[in-house]
Amino acid sequence: MVAFHRDFYGTAQGEIAIVGDFDADAVRTQLQELFAGWKTPRAYAPISTHYTAVAPVNERLPAPDKPNAVFMARHNVALRVIDADYPALVVANRIFGGGALKSRLGDRIRQKEGLSYGVGSSIDADDSIAGTDDAGDFSIQAIAAPQNMAKVEAAVREELARLVADGVTAAELQDAVSGLLTEREQSRANDGKVAGMLQDQLFFGRTMQFTADLDAKYRALTQIRSTRRSASTWTRRS
Repeated sequence: MVAFHRDFYGTAQGEIAIVGDFDADAVRTQLQELFAGWKTPRAYAPISTHYTAVAPVNERLPAPDKPNAVFMARHNVALRVIDADYPALVVANRIFGGGALKSRLGDRIRQKEGLSYGVGSSIDADDSIAGTDDAGDFSIQAIAAPQNMAKVEAAVREELARLVADGVTAAELQDAVSGLLTEREQSRANDGKVAGMLQDQLFFGRTMQFTADLDAKYRALTQIRSTRRSASTWTRRS
């Protein structure tokens, strides 16, 4: 551990973003004093991550000391933040199960059928300086009583099949885009969030124009058509 710290820890490569009322010259001087001399023998190199196909598997992992069961499903997807389909997939996921207040999974599994204490989905896209990394994924999670888990899985599969077959409604699209853009705008009122955005952009060689362009792509979305991709690759753990 000591050798690893000596060989790989340091500040030869990195980004820092500061937001708020501060003296830029004083901060720059302090950073130089604290970090400029912390070099490492090994040069920094990003680790590439790429999509990997995984064979379907359905597993049940007993946990007798736990009163609740957890349903988890994941499907690897070759997806990048810069892909043309990325904004549409983000909004489609928000409608399906990613919405904080409303989603199809939440409406059916929690509100209508009362099967789960919490249910949702997420879509993750890869990013890299070169733009070649594409290790994305689509995942679903729910917490429920063990005796309800089979019903939860059946409902998840039915709702996903309906989304793939029928797409979304114009009203769902409008509500999802409006909510997403409002959340993104509100996040930019937080200094910590803005600092994180600026740091991320420094690393990837971008500016706030990238954020503005992404907002515009969300606004420009039209009613999402079905791609009829397979929705049969799942991993379930309870």
